[in-house]
Amino acid sequence: MSATKCFIVLLVGSCAAALAGCSKNDGKQPVNGRVELDGQPVDGEITFYPVEKGVAAEGATISGGSYTARLKTGKYVVKVNASKKVPLDPGEPSVSGEKDKSVEAIPKKYNDETTLSADVTDSQKTFDFKLTKK
Repeated sequence: MSATKCFIVLLVGSCAAALAGCSKNDGKQPVNGRVELDGQPVDGEITFYPVEKGVAAEGATISGGSYTARLKTGKYVVKVNASKKVPLDPGEPSVSGEKDKSVEAIPKKYNDETTLSADVTDSQKTFDFKLTKK
């Protein structure tokens, strides 16, 4: 076999080994769903905190009310956050002349005091959350 052919065989073999390592199953599966607040789609973040110790929390961006995350099977506490701009209160100082400030748009019961949960299984991978301000 010529040196060029040996090089190509080694290169192809190395690439195949690298790709196999990249596609290694990490035990996570795609999970998706929708998040609405009073019937309106949310733009923000959703975070899944595992009940099982030693498993890292996973988050995803919510855009137009939809999200997709990669999670291991198990039970999760779910928190939703989104910010909105509101006018500064009269007399409230601004750092650089802005007239608005960002505040949390999602009620605390869905983030700080979360009441949301998800039980990810091989057959349950879609979780829709219909939140209300009340």
